[in-house]
Amino acid sequence: MHSARLRRPWRALHRVNYLHTAFGGIDVLVNNAGVSVRQRGDILDVTPESFDRLIGIDLRAPFFLTQALAKRWLAEPASSMHRRSIITISSANVEVLGLNRAEYCLAKTALPMMTKLFAVRLADAEIGVFEIRPGIIRTDMTMVAKDRYDKLIGDGLTPIRRWGEPADVGRAAVALASGAFAFCVGEAIHVDGGLTIQQL
Repeated sequence: MHSARLRRPWRALHRVNYLHTAFGGIDVLVNNAGVSVRQRGDILDVTPESFDRLIGIDLRAPFFLTQALAKRWLAEPASSMHRRSIITISSANVEVLGLNRAEYCLAKTALPMMTKLFAVRLADAEIGVFEIRPGIIRTDMTMVAKDRYDKLIGDGLTPIRRWGEPADVGRAAVALASGAFAFCVGEAIHVDGGLTIQQL
């Protein structure tokens, strides 16, 4: 599902209804919408167009898609056979500044609060709502800074001295969706090799 098309709330509802019909139901939503800045640079040079694009895709789309699915789930009887979960992929930039990607950091920083808000709202319905905070993951988005990240990782930026892989994030999502964390509400899992652990 292309996140850029979900910036209007009615489109999110349409997509949820379409997928619900096509697959006979939805048990898990993984909000993985994410684009980086078109051009890395000084926060003083961020344009309204770049800011609105990031907020629209990285924050607005997940919010309204989550809202649409939550409404659908609350309107139908819960199945005792399936654990329903919403998992939002944010970023280590929730905690770690990316000075050359200000609008990206701002969009991602709102996702933990979104997760907690929906988690508390949906807890009575036994819908698990969680967040995953990836670190430096090997994707097309991070390849533009590959040489820089290779050096930082090699120099000990993270206790685990390797790139994260998409499969690392995927395994965390599967674990959260399994229902094994049924007594956790709005928790965040760091999949970052220890990037966000401060050391002296």
